[in-house]
Amino acid sequence: MTQLEVRQRVIVGESGLPLILGVNALSLALLWLSGAILIAAGGQTLYLEVTVITIGAQAIWLAQHLWFYYFDHLRVRYEVSE
Repeated sequence: MTQLEVRQRVIVGESGLPLILGVNALSLALLWLSGAILIAAGGQTLYLEVTVITIGAQAIWLAQHLWFYYFDHLRVRYEVSE
């Protein structure tokens, strides 16, 4: 997210929402794949648990980024309207 300058894009008025959602989806896929590889290497069948944990962790990350997007998006709109 930092290298893609999402926060800067939102502050200058560009829509960063598709980028936030895309990066989140990519991160979710990488987290789940990493967990699935570890589970498979351990010889376990805990894929449902890995999926739940991954979605929970990713939901927290997504909520943080959507909150910053909402807050900065409103601030930009407020500053422009003045």
